[in-house]
Amino acid sequence: MGKIMDALKNGLKFLADVNRGFFEGARENSIRIVRKDALDGNDYFMLLCFSDFLGIPSPASYYTLELLPYMAKELEGWEMRMADKKDILSEQFEKFNFH
Repeated sequence: MGKIMDALKNGLKFLADVNRGFFEGARENSIRIVRKDALDGNDYFMLLCFSDFLGIPSPASYYTLELLPYMAKELEGWEMRMADKKDILSEQFEKFNFH
């Protein structure tokens, strides 16, 4: 009787571990996707406001410079991320199936 109970306990523990692993994996994947989308949204906003820093002319740059004191902390990281990307606009257009 003890062997059967041990086998049942081990089986239930295994199922609990599988269940926990499945949901943790799904949760981590969801968090990764949400973080990437949030970072992309932030990049779009920064590109619209401060595109002249990357050499893309922006007619509203005079007005967006008023946001600079509030966005200064994020600007350095954004410029490094944009410098790492090869072609910013084509990468963003590919997401929306513009070719």
